[in-house]
Amino acid sequence: MSRLASLLYISLAPSSADEGVMQSILASARRRNEALGISGALLKYAGYYLQVLEGDRQTVQALYERIRHDARHFDVRLVAFDAAPQRLFSGWAMHHVPEPKARDRALTDFLRSLWRGRPEHHSGHNPA
Repeated sequence: MSRLASLLYISLAPSSADEGVMQSILASARRRNEALGISGALLKYAGYYLQVLEGDRQTVQALYERIRHDARHFDVRLVAFDAAPQRLFSGWAMHHVPEPKARDRALTDFLRSLWRGRPEHHSGHNPA
């Protein structure tokens, strides 16, 4: 029996991460995630990536390890890794949350605080 889990991480996007890099990430994530039964969402904002991954706990953990070593991400930090009662992004192998045109100070500050100071939080097995 599979154990549904949800993982949230934040990382720094390389300064060269333009729309082409984002489209490359989305295309490969959608192909891979569909084959693995993973769903999720990805936001790139103010130099950060914030991503939710959902699926079988071991599969999500293995995918997170792969992302940690992906050159398109820097300083990947785990925010949460918990059992999930249901998927929030079912139907999306990888939903792209478009980057707003105007900067939102509150969102920028929130992402910065997640990346800088929030200690890793998880329940169960540590994927790191």
